[in-house]
Amino acid sequence: INSASVTFTACIISNSTASGWGGGGLWIEYGADVTLAFCTIIDNANSGWGGGGIWITGGATVSLAFCAISNNHASGVGGGGFWIDDAAVVLSLTSCTVSNNIGSSAGGIHLGAGSLTLAGCAFLGNTANDLFVPPSPDFVVLSLCPRGQYNAGSGTLTCSGCTSSYPADLLD
Repeated sequence: INSASVTFTACIISNSTASGWGGGGLWIEYGADVTLAFCTIIDNANSGWGGGGIWITGGATVSLAFCAISNNHASGVGGGGFWIDDAAVVLSLTSCTVSNNIGSSAGGIHLGAGSLTLAGCAFLGNTANDLFVPPSPDFVVLSLCPRGQYNAGSGTLTCSGCTSSYPADLLD
């Protein structure tokens, strides 16, 4: 999705693939404004750079509410569920489940840069982990912070009410 305003409601995006740059399920970029509500992003894959489920770059604004992002796979460098790599990107997830995704840097979300807001989300069974915010591997599973805003590298994360299958990684 390139430079467009799009709303998806009660959709299923599944069994799509990408190689090289991009997202297996969705590739959102160049100032796009995308809203997904009650959608399922499932069984997508990327074998290069990017997200198995969704890749977001180029100053895009993306909002997901009551969505499931599951069983996506990034076998190259990337996040199984999401790959975000632009400081101008704004992503918010509300009451979403990010589960059983597999990625080399993050199973759930790789936040390379940009702004990520999470509220009432569940992260379950993601491999390598739920969230990775480079450059420091110590910033794993920041999504599971009790509340607050965190800055790491080029990314900003705001979260509240999130849960995880990795309780040892919760930050105080």
